[in-house]
Amino acid sequence: MVVYSSAIPVARALSLDISSTAKKFVARIVSALDGQILLMPTFTSGYDSNNFLSLDHEKSSTGIISEVFRQTANVRTPSAFFSFSATGPDTEKFTNLRPHFAWGEGSLYEWMFNSDALIVTIGLHPTHCSFTHYAESLMEDKINYRKHKKFSGTIELEGHTQTLDEVLFVRHTTPQAINDFTWLSEPYRAAGQELVRKDGVLISAIPAQRKIEVILKFLQKNPNALISNREDICDSTI
Repeated sequence: MVVYSSAIPVARALSLDISSTAKKFVARIVSALDGQILLMPTFTSGYDSNNFLSLDHEKSSTGIISEVFRQTANVRTPSAFFSFSATGPDTEKFTNLRPHFAWGEGSLYEWMFNSDALIVTIGLHPTHCSFTHYAESLMEDKINYRKHKKFSGTIELEGHTQTLDEVLFVRHTTPQAINDFTWLSEPYRAAGQELVRKDGVLISAIPAQRKIEVILKFLQKNPNALISNREDICDSTI
């Protein structure tokens, strides 16, 4: 299971402060999924001015719940931008991932797809999920608002330093493409995405392969389907 979450609506539902909410939430979900793999995004903003990043110490930029999870998880995956933390059986395999393309072949995103992991959002819009970018990577030969950009540096992971090369599929800056996934809500529901609201907190769940199938159907018709300023991109000379 891959969980994307926001602490604010959960804290409101539990009538707790944000810090207590994050700790309670993580303890509950880890206990409930004992014996299963649980992943959460613990993204970072990349290397410092010395081209170094300590994944052992750098906090998650994707919210306090993911940061609490990072502190208790078994492993963190090696990426200067798109690291995930994980608990569960055989999660050590994730530390060995060295994909050439951060979202592509051999990446954690590919593992999520091949394993048909359950993609869950809690307290977020049900389309708010970085896994969507995997579909963009599959259509990279058709998408013209992104380009490949290589990042290299030194990371610290599990007490060891190592060089790391990653190629990201980044958006062009002129014009800047603006991703918009919100319109996928209805297609996801039609494809079987489960939605439930508990104590005011919206929770969604959809298998990874079904999610990507839905997105690819639209990208194959229009490679700019996932951006809101399509006219700007179509009119550009990129």
